[in-house]
Amino acid sequence: PSPAALIRATSRWVRIRAFPHKKRIKAAKFIRNYGNQKALIAGLLGVKEIGCDCTISIDADLQQDENTIEKYHEQFTPYNVKAVIGEYDAPELQKQGIVTYKPIPDGNLAIYGNDGSEREQVLNAIMYSIAKNHTSEEVNFYTIDFGSESLRVFSSLPHVGGMVFIGENEKYTNLIKLIRTTIQERKNLFIEYGGEYENYLKNSGKKLPLKVVIINNYDAAKENISTLYEDIPELIRDSDRYGVIFIMTANNSNSLSSKITQNCSSALALHLKDSYDYASALNVKCKQTPQDTPGRGMCNVNGAHEFQTVSLVENEADLSSFITDFVNAEKAKDQPKAQRIPSLPPHVELDDVSEKISTIKSVPIGISKENLDVMTLDFLSDIGKIITANKFENTKNFTNSLLEVLRNIKNQGIILIDAQNTLSHKEKKVANYYNKDFDNVMEQLNNYVDAQMSKPDAPSNVTIFINGLDKLVTKLANRSKMEDLFGKLRRFEKIGVIVVDEVSKLKQFAFDNWFKDTFSQDEGLWIGTGLSEQTLLKISSYAKEYKLPYKNDMGFIVADGGTVLCKLLDFQSERNDTNEQ
Repeated sequence: PSPAALIRATSRWVRIRAFPHKKRIKAAKFIRNYGNQKALIAGLLGVKEIGCDCTISIDADLQQDENTIEKYHEQFTPYNVKAVIGEYDAPELQKQGIVTYKPIPDGNLAIYGNDGSEREQVLNAIMYSIAKNHTSEEVNFYTIDFGSESLRVFSSLPHVGGMVFIGENEKYTNLIKLIRTTIQERKNLFIEYGGEYENYLKNSGKKLPLKVVIINNYDAAKENISTLYEDIPELIRDSDRYGVIFIMTANNSNSLSSKITQNCSSALALHLKDSYDYASALNVKCKQTPQDTPGRGMCNVNGAHEFQTVSLVENEADLSSFITDFVNAEKAKDQPKAQRIPSLPPHVELDDVSEKISTIKSVPIGISKENLDVMTLDFLSDIGKIITANKFENTKNFTNSLLEVLRNIKNQGIILIDAQNTLSHKEKKVANYYNKDFDNVMEQLNNYVDAQMSKPDAPSNVTIFINGLDKLVTKLANRSKMEDLFGKLRRFEKIGVIVVDEVSKLKQFAFDNWFKDTFSQDEGLWIGTGLSEQTLLKISSYAKEYKLPYKNDMGFIVADGGTVLCKLLDFQSERNDTNEQ
């Protein structure tokens, strides 16, 4: 039989036998999971025959489905986030009631249990109930799922900002950064409201979503993530004040450090190994343990009471499709997506950096691997800027992508000198593109710069881009024209020049006055692997990451002896040539 069927067949026999006034109670105990409905009907009809004025049937087996909400007429209001978890039984009070969890004010929640599937049943109930009754503007979920990964079915829910699974340590690090940043931002924002999320919502006239971080299987997460043991106690200490709530599942109360449990105001205990574990988990006296029925546990509702977790479906085989249908229905609604866990995208596209495109003094070139900020270069801080790599082929994708960004700068002109003749067809069709007759091009550029220098208020809205400096020098009959041009650019200081070439080709010019006076070796961009082996760009100290093998969509910004590792622009459709050539 299914777990739901087993729950329906659960006997209350021990409780019935212990009930007072036993002479007034008649009980029938079933040894199989059928016959109870017929027996109930027979009993109702039987008492009718003996002249009973009123008969009442009570469903007291604690089997609950998602309609538990309707059964108790539970009400939900915006930004008062609440989850329906199940139903509890208080026989000493002759009472049953609904088990709810309100992140504010109930605080952080610890869910203990030996069976991972039972713990995940509670998490399913929480996520489903909250998402069903609250929008993604009210609550965002972030999960660290080191269990069976069954929560993955919720991943495309608008309320879910991201999920971390085993092996995704970098994504975990980014999630922790997001939570830290959120808490710090809210600390500053809530100063005028007593430093409290609730007060801010009530008195500011503004709204912020509750952030719920779920850690499923803390025991496994701690084994796989070395920093988890320190990260969570630091964050959970006063996170609930700022509308950041942690929900954690673990094998038992000993799995969580005291620094965590003392900041968990709420707890649920499913099936545990020893009876005394329940008192430890709930921090209250427990005179009983839950029956051996899936989804049963103990909760603290004015004392320790047995409860039954909501079953979203009668047949467990239907659970995944049920949640999938629910998620699709939520996606169809007009609600925004939760803030995402920041991460390095597979490819840095134009949309990823478009908001940072402004002037030639701040050109986005990629995303920092460490802090995930969009990184920019000032192409006028020095008249000449170097972009280099072990091999010229390694620069192809970035060069074409950078040119597209430059074209998106308003009122910015580009003069393309494609000595390598390797730029994309799109670039070759633009104005001021040159791939031959370079002596004539140098003469025209000299004349252009002379004309600009004669204008006192000449704007700095032109950049010269040289794709292959070595080839350009080789193809010039008169190199002095190029040297004259660079000298004028240094004096004018309003037109920058960018050179792209492999490091060995540029190194041969490193001691030439025209090169070292024009192109700064203190600042530049290195693409791909091999930074530790080059000597063109000046680095004050060497790190282990310089020796790692990088693809050509990764690179280092070099500035004043330091470096920043970045995921570089890559707008190209052919991804296979991002590999090291």
